[in-house]
Amino acid sequence: MPTRRACGVGVALALALAGQAAAEDAQQTCQAVTVIAQAFKADVGTWRDRLTRNDGVEVICPIMTVQFKRFLNTRTPDKDWRDRQRAGWNASVCRDRVWRPAIEAGWIILLSITTASGEGADIIASCD
Repeated sequence: MPTRRACGVGVALALALAGQAAAEDAQQTCQAVTVIAQAFKADVGTWRDRLTRNDGVEVICPIMTVQFKRFLNTRTPDKDWRDRQRAGWNASVCRDRVWRPAIEAGWIILLSITTASGEGADIIASCD
């Protein structure tokens, strides 16, 4: 029968290996989202529609965050625009084959929107 000390060493080893595997997964995810972000950076300054301009994307691997930046060319958005933006962002990110697994692995996929009047919203994708 294993001693408490042997069990403790076994648990510590298992936790260390799990932590190493999680770190490797985070590193692999970082590499993948960085490549994808480079493709998105090619669209900086382009208009998605008549009101929305892509203003960039930033990958911050140490805090497992990808931030998409957009400019909304309107001075006074109506009272429900944040709710609509949140719903649209969640729908697009959560059905994506790259972003949803990243979210499930603990990554934050953030949309930062700034309007012409200076108002802003930071929307963190949430998949139910």
